[in-house]
Amino acid sequence: MKQRFGLSGYQLKIIAIIFMLLDHIYLEVLLGLPGIPDFSILDMASRFVSPLFFFLMIEGFFYTRSRKKYLTRLLVAGAVMALGNLVIHYLMNVSISFFTILNPNIFLSLACGFGAVWLLDTIIEKKKILLIFRSFSFQLFQYLQKQV
Repeated sequence: MKQRFGLSGYQLKIIAIIFMLLDHIYLEVLLGLPGIPDFSILDMASRFVSPLFFFLMIEGFFYTRSRKKYLTRLLVAGAVMALGNLVIHYLMNVSISFFTILNPNIFLSLACGFGAVWLLDTIIEKKKILLIFRSFSFQLFQYLQKQV
């Protein structure tokens, strides 16, 4: 039996979640306390988490059985996280805006990235570039005719 070296995707996710949790504790709890520096090694060490999640999302894109279900799970998780952000902002009596609710939402960012990769993969695999160009040209032609 061939021996494997390295970390699995699951192990990478656990490491990323731990670093993300530590970063959030630092940013949300410890940062305002006296004696805590504005920039710490922990903050710098956790910068790899988002690119790692995007890497794992791309891996999942190519190995999943159902891309539609994968995207749906990302969107549902993003909606739950946005709702949680809304509730926390309301309970803490903090001003609520579109930016403060959706900005820190990694799941919606992953869903957008997944959708973009899926669109590009579809265009490349199905060779629909010509069809899209034809459709765009036809619509542009119709729009220009109406303007004249």
